[in-house]
Amino acid sequence: MFDLEEKEEGTHAEVDLTLTSPGCPAAPEIMAAAHRAALSTNGLDSVHINLGLDAALGP
Repeated sequence: MFDLEEKEEGTHAEVDLTLTSPGCPAAPEIMAAAHRAALSTNGLDSVHINLGLDAALGP
């Protein structure tokens, strides 16, 4: 995850998530786990996971 933005007075979050490979076979599981983890945050009613491959990753 490289960005998180709360919207709608803290009830909705937009999560920007990146993968290290465009063909990552674990992408569906990673996105589902991120969605579940974000929804477990107190006060959030909805979460949208944005998948991208443009984040600057480093060691």
